[in-house]
Amino acid sequence: MSQSQKRKQEREPFTAKLHVYWQEPGGRENFALATTVDISESGLSILIPNRIEPRTYVQVKSDSHPELCGTASVRFCTRKGMNYNIGLEFGGGAKLKPRKPPVEPV
Repeated sequence: MSQSQKRKQEREPFTAKLHVYWQEPGGRENFALATTVDISESGLSILIPNRIEPRTYVQVKSDSHPELCGTASVRFCTRKGMNYNIGLEFGGGAKLKPRKPPVEPV
């Protein structure tokens, strides 16, 4: 079964910068800047230069989208060029809805 067939919600394209923090199995703390690819009500897909093992918990924070802040679980991690495509799922029934940019008056 493919990743898209496993999803419970539809994903929409969404681009933002995201700070990601996590701890490796040996205890070393890491930080990276990621770019989001898409978003659903319960998660995100991101591109990041580091591999993060599935089932690792990460802290995420976006300066431009304050609603994208919290703890998520890595669901998958696949190589994509020089980066990794990582699927994140937020726990506790978190529902994500990115705020729409304001419409400029004409």
